[in-house]
Amino acid sequence: MTLWRLLIKRQQIKNNTINGRVSLTKIRRLMKATNLKAVLDTPLQVLSCKLKGAVSIYMKACKEDPELRGKFMNSLDEARYIEDNTTPEAEKKKRAHIFSQNEAGRALSRLKKNSRPIVSNVYSTTNGVRIEHTTKKSIEKAGIIENISRFRQVNNTPHMHPEITEWLGFYAESEAAN
Repeated sequence: MTLWRLLIKRQQIKNNTINGRVSLTKIRRLMKATNLKAVLDTPLQVLSCKLKGAVSIYMKACKEDPELRGKFMNSLDEARYIEDNTTPEAEKKKRAHIFSQNEAGRALSRLKKNSRPIVSNVYSTTNGVRIEHTTKKSIEKAGIIENISRFRQVNNTPHMHPEITEWLGFYAESEAAN
């Protein structure tokens, strides 16, 4: 399709219907890759027909893609199990695992793209006064202070007083705990 599009564009430039440039080197490389020779001077109408035919073949291939892909993957599994001295089932399982890893990687990339914005300010309340933290150090310090206040609350609870821990023991191993 690319070859036909480039040739059509080249003919249109020759006929002065559009402006632009087309790489003749690219056209020649595509001609060599597709084994087509002497298509440089093909009339515009013929090129349009060739492009329509190429597009219809492409669309047909797109519709058959799952079936063709399945056949190709099965032949690939067969070649691999012969080369690796395994079974076709093992190769199919390995391929499914690789596919799931690829999907997980794509999902992670999507999450990274849609991640939440970076925190630029944090508010904390100390002694009834609301304070805004905007620098990295002050945000970190506010977070540390918050964590300390949350996780040290247990020190003021009754079961941590020395009299109770002596009576019960730290792991409730005393007679009183039973």
